[in-house]
Amino acid sequence: MVTTYIESFDEPVRSRLEAVRALVHQLVPDVTEKIGYQMPAFVDQGRNLIYIGGFKDHLGVFPGVVDDQFAEYRTGKGTLQFKNNVPLPMDVIAQVVKAKHSALLKK
Repeated sequence: MVTTYIESFDEPVRSRLEAVRALVHQLVPDVTEKIGYQMPAFVDQGRNLIYIGGFKDHLGVFPGVVDDQFAEYRTGKGTLQFKNNVPLPMDVIAQVVKAKHSALLKK
């Protein structure tokens, strides 16, 4: 289902979604996928890690809570946007995934 979602987009959105998907799997090898809120969701031990969404002008990452260190990309509570006309800051996305994964492990 996640593959179908990603394949429904044209470039560059498709490859950007695939890049984030691969990064999440690299950082959290046991993560599973589902569709939630009509977007790909990554689930770790039964709890939602992050959602991602493709849009015409940006890629959205929805970790639920966003630290001030990511304020440059924050557009709302728990929402990060990465414009499609600039390279993805994979290091920033990795930090978000690691932080959320760490928070889930503490629960």
